[in-house]
Amino acid sequence: GFADGAFHGQGSYDWGNGVRYEGAFVRGAKSGRGTIVYAGNRKYTGDFQNNVYDGKGIYTDADGSVYEGEFRRGRFNGRGTYTWVNGDSYTGQFRNDLMEGEGVYRRANGETYTGSFRKNERNGSGHYTWPNGDRYDGAFRGNEMNGEGTYTHSDGSRYIGTFVNGKKQGSGRLVSGGTEYRQQGEQGEKIAEELLPASAENAKAPVVSSPR
Repeated sequence: GFADGAFHGQGSYDWGNGVRYEGAFVRGAKSGRGTIVYAGNRKYTGDFQNNVYDGKGIYTDADGSVYEGEFRRGRFNGRGTYTWVNGDSYTGQFRNDLMEGEGVYRRANGETYTGSFRKNERNGSGHYTWPNGDRYDGAFRGNEMNGEGTYTHSDGSRYIGTFVNGKKQGSGRLVSGGTEYRQQGEQGEKIAEELLPASAENAKAPVVSSPR
């Protein structure tokens, strides 16, 4: 269709260089629902506004990675899911094509992070779980455990303390089976350990059977 000499309504346009669009036009601009295919197997199907992606859609990258969600001004903006060809996926908030805000990142190997992101990195408060049952709850910065947090092992023991670049650093506490230790660490290595007094007293206390 045409209106005042401009493309208007449903139609298709082929640039002749591997780029092809099929969908809605409004006075010469891609606006409404449509599909554009690029050379190199890139593709977008969704809403357009004045020639750019704007609304909801699905974008497939050249390597087969897929983003499905909200777009604004031609970029990932809002809530969506990005799935990589290696099986990793992220569901959450995006800003200008980057993971930004709250979301969940799932790795193909079973590891999962739920929490805050900034400029594609784990940044802020979050939870990280491993397939073996280990879990970390606490602060992240620069994609690593950085700051105060609690690392819970699959056997139920917990370490509460400071982490730097993903490793225990400085003073912390290890709680295991009702016994509590004060530990000192450096770059993830334990350099000192002390049984806390209350735990020592509990360890000496006799076991009293409960009456039946």
